[in-house]
Amino acid sequence: MKNALVVMTMVSAFSFTKAQNTYYPQAFFDKKLAQDMIGFGNSTLEGVASTKQNNNWGVKPLLGEKHYAKKGTVVMLFPVTPYFEEFYSMRKKYENKKTTVYMSEEAFKYRIEALTDDHGRFKFEKLKPGKYYLETIINFTT
Repeated sequence: MKNALVVMTMVSAFSFTKAQNTYYPQAFFDKKLAQDMIGFGNSTLEGVASTKQNNNWGVKPLLGEKHYAKKGTVVMLFPVTPYFEEFYSMRKKYENKKTTVYMSEEAFKYRIEALTDDHGRFKFEKLKPGKYYLETIINFTT
């Protein structure tokens, strides 16, 4: 009886475990293009990292308390290459609780990082003009 209970528990646990699918872009990653895009230039990009808490319907309200990134929060800047465009498109299409989309380790290396100050402000200097994607994670407690 004890063995049957253990087997039933294991089967139940397996049934409720959510399978995690992982995807990677299949486009060729051109490291020379990425390196050229994040090379030195004369442009500056600056901003403030903040977010708002979703309301009961899962929507961020236009008005409401902003949560600013804490000092030292990493803001990442990626050049928007064809590889990155496929990665981002896959994220929008597939990513959910059961599916994750990752870029290759090599593609992830071609980014620039900045840290936020006490007010969530960040700055990237000496950039080439171009198309970039910014990402950060802001932790807050309500």
